[in-house]
Amino acid sequence: MASLALALAAALGQTAWSQHDIAAQARLSAGQVESLQSAGIPVAVPTEVPPGFEVTSVVVDPVPPDESYSGGYVIAYQQTDPSSGLKTCFEVEAAMGGFGGPTPEHGRDARLPSFAQPLEDMEDYTYQLFWSDGGEGLEPFLEPILFSDWIRGDIAYYRVASLTLDDPDCTMIAPETANQILESLQYLE
Repeated sequence: MASLALALAAALGQTAWSQHDIAAQARLSAGQVESLQSAGIPVAVPTEVPPGFEVTSVVVDPVPPDESYSGGYVIAYQQTDPSSGLKTCFEVEAAMGGFGGPTPEHGRDARLPSFAQPLEDMEDYTYQLFWSDGGEGLEPFLEPILFSDWIRGDIAYYRVASLTLDDPDCTMIAPETANQILESLQYLE
């Protein structure tokens, strides 16, 4: 029903989505939205979730009052193929900082959500989406993994990732799918 309302609004040229519409597109319950809002930062969720994916967990670490480099949330999504039982997973994450580390061998420019801000002191930097197919000699990426740069928002940073929640039974989403999800991120108002 929410998809029909969004299609009708788009057909009428209306672009403003309600919080309920955005939450429905992200496949979040009212309780999950309330939990995410307790993080103390703007909540960005995907408005394009591939068919068959459902939210499997919402983990919130509230940001301390001093707005230090801690706190945020992770929304985990999973799809299970009914014939093979094969699971595919991805996460939408938010954090206040503390980033860094190696990047996998593959990369491409990321398609950004509308709220993305340039990185301080790196205004010419192009945000990237990285992935590895895994394998021997690709340390530390021995297993397949995919993640975007942390996209700077109004207060916090956001990214899309796949295979980072220690679920060895999941396969990663395709880079193009990750780019579509990343680009669709919108704030819950």
